[in-house]
Amino acid sequence: VEYAYAKTREGYPDVFESCLCDAMRTMAKPFVKHTCTDEVRSYRTIEATLEMIARLLNLENAPVSARILAAEALRAFASAHGTRPDKIDVDAEMFDAKGRANAAASLGASLGGLGSAPKVSPHHQFFTNQRLVRGSEACVPQLVSGLGRATSERAPDAELQLAIAKALLEASHYDKNAQSMAAHGLFANIVPLVKNITDMKSPFAPVVSELMWNALEASPGAKVLPYGGWRPFCVHLSDFIALAVRQSHGCAHKEIRNELLIIARVMAEEPDTRAGLRACGLAAVALEMAVHPENGQRANELVLPVFAQTTSAEDFQMKRFAWTLTTTLAEDTQGIAVAKSGFIECLLTFLRPLTGEYVPPPLTLPSSNSDTGVNRWGPERLRDLQELALRLLARLAPLCPNEMIAGGACDAVVQIARVDSPADDFLRAAALDLGAKLATLDGFKDVLGEFGAVEAALSAFEGVDRLGRASSNAYASSYDGGSRGESRYYGAEETAGGAGTLYGGAETAPLRPSVSEDPVKLGAAGLLSVLCHEHAVNARYLRKADGINILKAAVDAMANTDKAVPINFGAAALTAVWKCVVPDAKNCAHFIAGGGMESLLNLLSRCNANLRPVTLSLLADVLENPKTHLFFHEWRSTGGSRSLVPAGASATTLVLNVWRSAEAALGVTNGDGVIANRANPLAGDSSKSRPFDEAEAISGATYTVLTRGRLENEVKAAAAAKRDGADGLMSRVFAVCSLLGFGNLREYCGRVDELTLFTVERYVDFKEGEVWERTKEIFENEGLVPTGPDRQVMDEAIVTARMTAAELADAQRSIVNGDTRKATAEEVAYYEEKSTQAAADEAARWYKPDRSKLTTKERYRSQLLKDTMLSNSFKAPTRQSSLLLPGV
Repeated sequence: VEYAYAKTREGYPDVFESCLCDAMRTMAKPFVKHTCTDEVRSYRTIEATLEMIARLLNLENAPVSARILAAEALRAFASAHGTRPDKIDVDAEMFDAKGRANAAASLGASLGGLGSAPKVSPHHQFFTNQRLVRGSEACVPQLVSGLGRATSERAPDAELQLAIAKALLEASHYDKNAQSMAAHGLFANIVPLVKNITDMKSPFAPVVSELMWNALEASPGAKVLPYGGWRPFCVHLSDFIALAVRQSHGCAHKEIRNELLIIARVMAEEPDTRAGLRACGLAAVALEMAVHPENGQRANELVLPVFAQTTSAEDFQMKRFAWTLTTTLAEDTQGIAVAKSGFIECLLTFLRPLTGEYVPPPLTLPSSNSDTGVNRWGPERLRDLQELALRLLARLAPLCPNEMIAGGACDAVVQIARVDSPADDFLRAAALDLGAKLATLDGFKDVLGEFGAVEAALSAFEGVDRLGRASSNAYASSYDGGSRGESRYYGAEETAGGAGTLYGGAETAPLRPSVSEDPVKLGAAGLLSVLCHEHAVNARYLRKADGINILKAAVDAMANTDKAVPINFGAAALTAVWKCVVPDAKNCAHFIAGGGMESLLNLLSRCNANLRPVTLSLLADVLENPKTHLFFHEWRSTGGSRSLVPAGASATTLVLNVWRSAEAALGVTNGDGVIANRANPLAGDSSKSRPFDEAEAISGATYTVLTRGRLENEVKAAAAAKRDGADGLMSRVFAVCSLLGFGNLREYCGRVDELTLFTVERYVDFKEGEVWERTKEIFENEGLVPTGPDRQVMDEAIVTARMTAAELADAQRSIVNGDTRKATAEEVAYYEEKSTQAAADEAARWYKPDRSKLTTKERYRSQLLKDTMLSNSFKAPTRQSSLLLPGV
C-alpha cells in the first residue's frame, strides 16, 4: 500500500487505482483473531493501519473511488462493523481497552466473593475500536482535513463527502474522538456541507446535524469559533434551521429540526456567535416558532407552516427549544429587543391560568382542527411550559424591567407563590425564584410588597395558607421519580391516621423541618431575604404578618431535630433571619423578646458544623445592640447527646467550645490549653491536631482507587478547606467575644474558659502577624525585596506577633502550673487525711498493752470512737454540690 501511495503521488493514479481499491476493501473487513494474545499484541499494528488508511483521504492525485472506499473502511471499523448500539447508554470509561470493567466499576463486584467477577461489556468490540481510532493520533485529523479537501475541490464529489461525513459521525460517538474533531476545525470544514443542503430529504441532513451535536456535546468549547470564521457558519446554520422548519413534515425531519435548535442554542451561548446568529436572521425564525400560535395571531406560513404548529410530541419539544433559543439570543443588551417583540408577553400569557385571569378563547387554524392559544396544550405539557416560562422570565428580567411591570409579572409571581394557588410545588418554587430576581431590580421591592409578596412568601415558607390550611399541591414529576397523581409533601410527618401534617401548619403540628430540600421553602426564604433587606416597609409587612414568629419557629425546628436537617434549608432560614430581622430595630427587638437569642444559641449548640459560621455571624450582628447582652448571659444549656456543652453550661462556654473545636482541628494548643506554636500561633502544630482521615478528604467521592498524585492533591485541598473553615470560625468567635467585652466574659467563665479567652483576645494580633509572614514568604519566592519603611513595618509586625505569642504562652503556662501545684497540694492533703483516718481505724480495733480481746466497757468505748470517726469521715451530698459541673 505504501508503494502504491508513492506511485500515486508521482502521477500514476490510474495504474494503481484498482490496487488501492482492493486494498481498501480488504481493510474494511473485520480482523480475525488467531490467538488469545492477538488483542494485546496487535493494537499498535492496527493503529498504524488506521493511520495509513486515513492518509489516503489527503493523498495527492488519489482517485476518488479509492478515497471513498477508505472512508467506508474507517466507518466500518469505527462502528465495529455495524454492531454499534442504537442508543449508547453505557459509559465508555467504565471499561478498559479489553472490554473489562475498570477498578471503579468492578470494585463492588470484586468484594462480592466468588461468582461476582466483572463481566465483559456487551459493547466490548465497539469501545475497543473507538479507542483504537483515538489511539491512532493522525486518523481523526486526517478525516477532518480530508473532508475539507473534498469540499474545496474544483469538482467536489458528493459521494466522497458523504462517505467521509459518515466516517466522522461513527467516530464521534466516542467523546475523545469528538473532542479531537472539534480541535482540528470540524465546524469550519463542515460549512460547505451545511450550505449545500437544500432539501430535508438530502442524505447530508441527518448526518451533519448529528455530527455537530456529538462534537458540541463532547467539546463545549467548540462553540467558540475562530476569529472571522463565525459569519459563514452562522449564515448557513441559520439557513439550515429555517429550511428544517419549513420542510419538516415527518417525525424524522422534525427530530432533525429539534436537534438543530439545540445546536443553535449551545452555539449562541458564545457572545460573538450569538451576535452572528441574530444578524443572520435566526432570531426572527426562533421568535416565530416561540410566540405562534399562542399570541392569537396567524404565523407567517413561509416561516412556520401549519404542520409545524401541531401538539405532537416533536412540536412540543420544538416549542421548548424555540423558547430557550430565543432567550439565549436575547440575553444581552443588544439582543433584548428580540424578547421585547412579543416573547415576554407570550411567556406571561402561559401563566394566566395559574393566576385566575381570563384566557382568550382559542382560534382555529385554516386547514387544521388544532386549537391555538394556551388551551391547546394538555395539562401535563402546559404545566411543563409554565415552569419553563417562569425560569426563562427570571433570566430575562434584569434586561427588560419595564416589560415585566407592564405585563403583570409581579402580580403573577404573588398569585402563583401562594399556598392556595393551583400551581404545584415546582411551579411555586420557580415563581419564588422569579420574584427574588425581580426584587433585586430598582423599584421592584415596593411593587412586590404592595402586591403582597411578603405575605405570600411567608405562607409558602410556613406551608399554610391564610386560613391555616396546609398545602397539598405537591407535584410528582420526573425530577423526583414519582408517578403522576402521587402527592409529595416536603417535611410531612405521617400521623396515625395516615394524613401528612406539615411543619408549622396547625397549632398541634410538631416543629419539624423539611426531611428533604423543599424547593418552595428554599425559594420563599430567598425571596424574603431580598424583599426585606434594607427595606423598612417590607420589614413592617413581615412583622405585621407574624413573620418574626414564623422565622423563629424555623430556627427552633432546626435545633430540636437531629443533624440530618438539610444544610440548604438551614442556611436559607438563617439568611432570612439575618436579612429580615436583624437590620430592622423593631423586628430585632420582637425577635429577642420572643426568645430569639435562646433559639440561636440552642441551634449553635446542636446544629451541623457547616451551619456554625453563619449562626455565629448572625449572633455577632444581634449582639451589636448592648441591650441583647443580658439575654446572652442568661442562657443555659439543656444538654443532650448532640450538644457542644453539658446541661447548665453558659453561652460563654458554648462559644468558646466552638473556638476549641477549631483549635483542635489545627493543633493551636497543647492538651493543657497553652498555645503550641509560638512563632505562628494560628498555624498550630500538626502533631497536636486531630488525626487526619484521608477518606474524609475526598468529600462526596465513592470508594474508588486513586492514583498517588490525585490522592495527594485531594488531601491537600481538604487540608486547606479544613484550615479555612477553622479560621472562619475563629474570626466569628472573636467578633462575638469582642462585642460582649472580654472583661465581662471573664466574670462568667471558669479557669479553662479563661485560658481560651486569653487566646481569643489576641486573635487580631496573631492574624496580623500571620498575614505579614505570608506576605514576606511571597516576596521571597518572587525575588522581591521590600524597601525601607515597608520592610520595617513588616518586621515590626512579625516581631510584635511573636512577642505577644510568647507572653501569652508564658502567662498561660504560669496559670496552668499554678493550678497544677494547687491541685497537687490538695491531693497530698487528701491522701494524708485518708492515711490518718486509716491508722486511727486500725488502732481502734485492738487493745494496745497486750493486744488481748476488749472487755465490754472497752468495746463500748471503741464503738463510741468508731461512731465519732464515721460521723467525721462521711458527709451527705448537698444540693449545691450536686449542681456543680466539671470544668465549669
